[in-house]
Amino acid sequence: MRIRKSKVFNNISWILAERIVQLVIALFVGIMSARFLGPSNFGLINYSISIMSLFFAFCELGIADIFIRDVLNEPSTTGVRLGSGIMMRFIAGFISMILMIVTVIVIDPTNEIVIYVSIVLSFSLIFRSIELIDSWFQSRLQSKYVSISKILTGVCIAIWKISLLMMNAPVIWFAFSTTLEAMLVSAILLFMYVKKGGVKWEFSMQISKGMLSQSYHLIISGLLVSLYTKLGQIMIGSMIGEVDVGIYSAAIRLSDMWYIIPLAIINSVTPVIIEQRKHDYEAYIRKLKQLYAVIIWMGIGVGIIFSIFSLFIVHTLYGEAYSRAAGVLNINIWAGTFAMLGSARSIWIVCENYQKYVKHYIIFGTVINVVLNWILIPKLGIYGASWSTLIAQIVVAIIAPLFYKRTRASSLLMFDALLLRGVLQQRVRSSAL
Repeated sequence: MRIRKSKVFNNISWILAERIVQLVIALFVGIMSARFLGPSNFGLINYSISIMSLFFAFCELGIADIFIRDVLNEPSTTGVRLGSGIMMRFIAGFISMILMIVTVIVIDPTNEIVIYVSIVLSFSLIFRSIELIDSWFQSRLQSKYVSISKILTGVCIAIWKISLLMMNAPVIWFAFSTTLEAMLVSAILLFMYVKKGGVKWEFSMQISKGMLSQSYHLIISGLLVSLYTKLGQIMIGSMIGEVDVGIYSAAIRLSDMWYIIPLAIINSVTPVIIEQRKHDYEAYIRKLKQLYAVIIWMGIGVGIIFSIFSLFIVHTLYGEAYSRAAGVLNINIWAGTFAMLGSARSIWIVCENYQKYVKHYIIFGTVINVVLNWILIPKLGIYGASWSTLIAQIVVAIIAPLFYKRTRASSLLMFDALLLRGVLQQRVRSSAL
């Protein structure tokens, strides 16, 4: 047990180190890019990235946590599950690339720059298939090698972007940075996988169908999540303009900064909690509550700090041209806590095999977000989009699951975590659910 805890701690440490390095690089280069490109061009790139993000869930096929669970239960099937998963993701990535280009042409047929930028960005979707190797390392509590891969890639891309800034390069080259980053991460992950003695990949139609039969609920849910989280930027771009997208995107980048810590913890404890579910149900529930409590109280602390210093942060980092981003930051910083709770809950969803329920309550959030954006953006501009996102996140994370008997327990666990009920105890009563 002591060795297991040590591996978990080392795993979290490496993930945190990678996320911190990535954060520093992204913040530094992102600020330079935002200042150099200005709200208009910065908004153009982020507008296209928002459209591309709609297809991430389809590319990933919702199989990451299912893959981890299955290889922990049946280690002998690792090669065939990894090979089948990567092949399915590759096909999904190619389809997504085509769909993205078609979507942009339909939405904005007269804007040639947006179309060209989107075409360049779309190629990155294919390379996301290789990132399933990340889940293989997670299952072995060896995220160190994934972290090294991403740190190396981050440094290379930072140098690339700084060179573009110095050369006063066209906006299309900045868009290519996203595809280049996906290519480098895939190449280094493959190298690390081979170096660490990864098993030979195989493809099985039966395994593929089995994984998809369990994950298609998560694919639909992921598509809906992408829709309601990125819809604000897309609707701002189509209803107001690219300048406002740039200002809104600057605020989103700042509000997303603290995600590195909860995501590192979630990624690292996922295999531990899944394993615990098989041996000790009460300990499994306690660990879920502890995870939720860490996210909730961390989010409250971060929200208070950013709310107080938002204007100072925006002026210092982006300049007065992005002043309106402070108001967006004040609202969106609180949405992050609910988004991270949703990410953490995916562990519980997979362990309890309740994937089919997820799409139902995410539909609530999507519908609410669409309606609120449609009403509030014309009246409140970018602030309307922020309020829509916050309300949608609350609905999806807390309110909607309460309407379903089987998923109600997840919200009750979060309420317990907020009150620290059963978090600090050694045991929790199964009747708590």
